[in-house]
Amino acid sequence: MGGLVSGHVEKGSSVYTRRAAFGLTAATALAFASFPQRVPATAPDPDSVDLLYAPQFYIGNPDAAIRIEVAWSIQCKHTRLLVKGGLDDFAEQLLDRNDALLVFHHLCRHKKEIGFSEIFLSLDPEYYGPACLTTMRYYAARKKDPGKWQFKQFIKKLSLPKAPDFDEKAAREASILLNLYLTEQEQVDMTPSLFANGKWTVGASPEDFSQILKESGYES
Repeated sequence: MGGLVSGHVEKGSSVYTRRAAFGLTAATALAFASFPQRVPATAPDPDSVDLLYAPQFYIGNPDAAIRIEVAWSIQCKHTRLLVKGGLDDFAEQLLDRNDALLVFHHLCRHKKEIGFSEIFLSLDPEYYGPACLTTMRYYAARKKDPGKWQFKQFIKKLSLPKAPDFDEKAAREASILLNLYLTEQEQVDMTPSLFANGKWTVGASPEDFSQILKESGYES
């Protein structure tokens, strides 16, 4: 999978999947009434949301003792700093290792970013993880937030296959629900944030990430 560089995505392998388990269920997500300025006024009913559209993917071994989760945003300069400050290298290492798991959650910090999430989710699931990671790398290198038009053009140039029978409404509802779960239940309202060793580090820096790897016992 060394082809994960700007402008190029190879087909996903078994180490990538969009079906990352986060414990997001109807029982835990709850039916939140609203979240002003971030999501539409009426939140989706958790019982009706198709969680297969949850905007998540993972790299590594789901059974590994070391598990790190990251809430990221495509329009966040601090996410870009974390990508360049160690997260990208860690993700690359896990392509050839089975001693850790890295789970990505796309946190939509505003209505516009829900649209970004829908575009990612419209791709064939096998390409979802590589496309997200490639996009993170590309804009981290450019040191610039993408506008929606620029983002659409970038994804278009990758020429990735679309998901069969893509359901835009289901993708939107799943993105909203995950956003509400993270912000309301987990109190994660900033990106990037990291979950490891039983706690969230909200607004994590590259230094925080290095410390988390050390505390987790991961050796590069």
